[in-house]
Amino acid sequence: MANPFVPQGVFNKVRASVKFTQFPELNITASYLTQDGIDIAFQGDAGVLLPTMSGGASSPNPYQMLAINIHLVRSQAMAQMFKKQIETDTFLGEAKVYSDSSTLGDFTIRSATLRSAGDVSFSGRDPGYLISLFGIYDTNADMWNIF
Repeated sequence: MANPFVPQGVFNKVRASVKFTQFPELNITASYLTQDGIDIAFQGDAGVLLPTMSGGASSPNPYQMLAINIHLVRSQAMAQMFKKQIETDTFLGEAKVYSDSSTLGDFTIRSATLRSAGDVSFSGRDPGYLISLFGIYDTNADMWNIF
């Protein structure tokens, strides 16, 4: 049986944020987010096991693609700034996603690219403006130590 007295930690909702190196005016803090915050979905495998005649051989991948969903508050100027950025240039470059847990740490993203804006409701009951990005998350850094 697991130890029932293990501290469970603390989540800090206002820690969740995204910073863009080349576009600091698009940096997102909790004040710009709906309650849905920020989501990251890893796409593909960090490593695979390739079948052999008698077992399997490990084959690490140097990166994983990510899908990042940012739930902005539509009534704030930040939503308009992202709308304008999609209309101008979708490539954002390097980004850093800060989670709601300092224990988990942060995610550095390469080649962050605006994918799309989500469906928008003008009913006055949904404050959200969903922004979706793609990016690259580096994995298996040790595989580059070949010399």
